[in-house]
Amino acid sequence: MEVHTKTYSIFHIPVFSFFSKELYRDVGMHWKGVNFLYLLLLLAICLLPTTIKMYIGFANFANNEAPAIIEQIPEITINNGKVSINEVGCDESHQFFENKIMLGCI
Repeated sequence: MEVHTKTYSIFHIPVFSFFSKELYRDVGMHWKGVNFLYLLLLLAICLLPTTIKMYIGFANFANNEAPAIIEQIPEITINNGKVSINEVGCDESHQFFENKIMLGCI
């Protein structure tokens, strides 16, 4: 019984995967368990730009836009299981706006 070792390393995959039948044959026959780890690594690398863009967008929102929205929320208190705010009704102090559009009222 002949024991074969891997012909290609993990670093060959990005280049040879476009045209090499031998690479796929080698991976299918000799790479047990490493395939899944390679796919996870590839997925992590591909998602990195999207994750960074989402982080920058959320940080921008939290620093620039969220304070204006949070400032409009009235103080909410809970006493003996009852929720209350200082004033009742939908006056100007309890309306939520963003870009001059009313989003809601408490």
